[in-house]
Amino acid sequence: MIEFALTIPGTTDWYRVLIFPRVSQMHEFYHRQWTSGEVCDCRRMHKGKMDCQFLGQVSYIRPRPPDGSLGQIIFCAKAIGAGVVSHEMTHAAVFYLRNHRGMNISNSKNDERLAYLQGDLTRDFWNQWYAAKRKPAA
Repeated sequence: MIEFALTIPGTTDWYRVLIFPRVSQMHEFYHRQWTSGEVCDCRRMHKGKMDCQFLGQVSYIRPRPPDGSLGQIIFCAKAIGAGVVSHEMTHAAVFYLRNHRGMNISNSKNDERLAYLQGDLTRDFWNQWYAAKRKPAA
């Protein structure tokens, strides 16, 4: 498994990123967290069913801990790609701007801030992904 943190530029706020080797491991981790009552909301997302098909997921921590953690973003390494990463980074950026900066995303000035933040998160993700892939397995 690959793990790293994505920090919101200019802040101490961050998301924990976990990248699992297989989809089944990612889903198991996600559902195990949901049943312990930590951060997951899968039953709501899937209308009470546990039939996940997702390849990435952003989970938000509420209430927010004092360490600056916003939540976690999970992926499966075998299904990772630009579309899935960009999609999840957009969710992460929108959540941050709405809930921690109080921005109305439909405002054109804030739309530009969203685009920059989404770009920053996506660039940081890929830089750390490639750095982690170059490290020898522990």
